[in-house]
Amino acid sequence: MVTARELVLSHRPNGRVEPGCFTLVERKLPALSPGQLLVRADCFSVDPSMIPRLSVDTYAAAFDLGVAVEARAVSQVVRSTADGWSEGDWALCWGGWRDYAVVDASEAIHIQPRYLTGTLGLDTAVDYRAGHLAEQLRGVAPEGIDLYFDNVGGDHLEAAIDLLRPGGRAAICGMISGYGKPPGPGPGNLTQLIIKRLRLEGFLVLDHLHRRAAFEEEVLPLVQDGTLHSDVTIFDDLESAPRALLSLLNGAKLGKALVRP
Repeated sequence: MVTARELVLSHRPNGRVEPGCFTLVERKLPALSPGQLLVRADCFSVDPSMIPRLSVDTYAAAFDLGVAVEARAVSQVVRSTADGWSEGDWALCWGGWRDYAVVDASEAIHIQPRYLTGTLGLDTAVDYRAGHLAEQLRGVAPEGIDLYFDNVGGDHLEAAIDLLRPGGRAAICGMISGYGKPPGPGPGNLTQLIIKRLRLEGFLVLDHLHRRAAFEEEVLPLVQDGTLHSDVTIFDDLESAPRALLSLLNGAKLGKALVRP
């Protein structure tokens, strides 16, 4: 019988998220039933959308107290009772914040491991910490923009609304500037939506899972040949997961935050 180390949510944050909200525990994993996998996590995801779920329901339910925090994990199969899966295979699954997990093979995805580092290869960038965000954006896009993908909200969204051209669109995927603290004021320039006939629309990846295969078919070759790059910040050890989560708020990471238990 395998013993797993798990990082559980021991109590909900009262305002700001603190490492003390989490507790490291050990649990005996159940024996495998037919169609299941015992997997060992290589790294698991830390996402902005997890922060509000520490306290409340969002588009997904709030995390339960006393159980491992839910998260996607890149894992290697240790033992299998499922057809098509063998020891050593790599899987993307909802293993959570634990070093070992038992998962249903029907809910796991076969993957080939890849580690992404380097630069994004964008045309231009600005440093929002330097202040005067709207002026900086106007300097790199003096003719305005047609499309904005928003994960931040707050002053970032306000600056983008100013810069959007008539008929422009914004996909609203996240509001991390407001996570972990009381709600602040919204953009003060919403009248621009009327004047410029702008369209703001919420975006959730869950609505587009049916296109995953087509997405991977197009994007994976670009990653493999080096055309597409992305930075990754690795936090080692299971105990570092709270610090990784806080890095989404304090800027102590670059690119995607992953925990390698």
